[in-house]
Amino acid sequence: MTKKRKNKKSRRDKSRILHLFKEINSDSVEKIITKLLELDRDRKRRLITIYINSPGGFTGDGWALVDVMEKCRCPIKTIGIGEICSMALPILLAGTQGRRYISKRAFIMIHPVFVGAKDYVSFAKSGY
Repeated sequence: MTKKRKNKKSRRDKSRILHLFKEINSDSVEKIITKLLELDRDRKRRLITIYINSPGGFTGDGWALVDVMEKCRCPIKTIGIGEICSMALPILLAGTQGRRYISKRAFIMIHPVFVGAKDYVSFAKSGY
């Protein structure tokens, strides 16, 4: 490996910028959680940035990421770009207070959480 390639790889490994550009599932969340935990070992408590452009996905996997983000000692800046749908919104909101951003043309979609038609009907009747 050339010296130039090694430097580029080293910079990428030290990058404190993460991306969630796919459906939220165990694979996509595992990679982000692993990198977050690695970056959180930094004693200087430097900023971590997460760009989010996701159609949503599995809530269990998403809440696992939110839990890890809330336990990180480093501040986390979240930036919503493109679409922030369903489970992607709580992840965006899990960023450090005052460091949550949404781009001007971002599309946000949120819906009630339900399990089957019966739960949805009772939710709709309650006035929410």
